[in-house]
Amino acid sequence: MNLYSYHSTPKDLKYYDSGVDDKIPVLAWAKYAKIGKIPEHKELFAKDAEYSYEYAKAFDARFKEGEDAIATSAKYSYYYANEILNWMHAPLTRFTKGEPAIAKDAEFSYYYARQVLKGPFPEGEETMKNNPKIWDAYKKTMADYGKEIK
Repeated sequence: MNLYSYHSTPKDLKYYDSGVDDKIPVLAWAKYAKIGKIPEHKELFAKDAEYSYEYAKAFDARFKEGEDAIATSAKYSYYYANEILNWMHAPLTRFTKGEPAIAKDAEFSYYYARQVLKGPFPEGEETMKNNPKIWDAYKKTMADYGKEIK
């Protein structure tokens, strides 16, 4: 979104010509997605979990340069594993780099076990145990996969 376009004299505003669009992933994505210039800003997107995931999704491909950033987020680690590594490519591909972040989030630990691993995710079990609803769903899902969790 270009906020300067809503002002009658945008050139009078602070930072108008500062190139801030090229330094902040959300602004760069909005600007360059429209004109098809996302690949030219790969390094910027590789520093941000959300936009590294978006980059991979946009190109239907693994984005190795952005995996360190993705791995900092449970949400984007799960989405990347499920939608990029598995759904679009090889089934049952773990995203081990993102597993520590996923393990800290009960909901994404459950989704990761159910959708990506299709089996137990021991690293996330302690976190899931703190949410009785998720823990019960996890145990039931694992039973459906023939794995008993106590």
